[in-house]
Amino acid sequence: MNYRVGIFGGMGSGKSTVLSRLQSLGASVLSADAVNAELLCRPEYMERVGDLCPACLVDGAVDKKILRAWITQDEANRRALMALAHPYIRDEIVRRTDIGLWFVELTVFVPDLVPLNESWHVVSAPLYRLARVVYRGGISIAEAEALIRAQNADGLAPADAILFPNEGTVEDLYRLVDARYRTLAAKF
Repeated sequence: MNYRVGIFGGMGSGKSTVLSRLQSLGASVLSADAVNAELLCRPEYMERVGDLCPACLVDGAVDKKILRAWITQDEANRRALMALAHPYIRDEIVRRTDIGLWFVELTVFVPDLVPLNESWHVVSAPLYRLARVVYRGGISIAEAEALIRAQNADGLAPADAILFPNEGTVEDLYRLVDARYRTLAAKF
């Protein structure tokens, strides 16, 4: 038996916090971003990314900062990378989550990317999200704003997703996650 739960939300919404909490509860979890990071280390995939953005290949590896800048400078660039990446990511997620109850963190909602039985949408006001992204470090406010805008172009979750508000404490979010997880885990 297979049951996949997609966890959606914009950058800084708290998806990773939800995924981490689920993992601490013993759930099987997978991050599409982690799958993508693994793909970026595969020579054949790196080559295809390099065909789109030659400047991002530096010393035999993909420079994520250069790739991120390329994505945010033009919507066509972002769409081209998504068109390349999504089939690879989908195949890996489907293969790895074939049996059992799985929770899959998906940064943006793309209809039919991965077959899901249920969707969770972690929601937070834009200022909270921006503050979290900048606090984590590594990118400027302007870069964070550009990435958040780019993600929002696709929408963030299916219309029937269960909402998980994340503007209180982390314990508030944990209570919501724990309750829904226990309900699902009891079925499996």
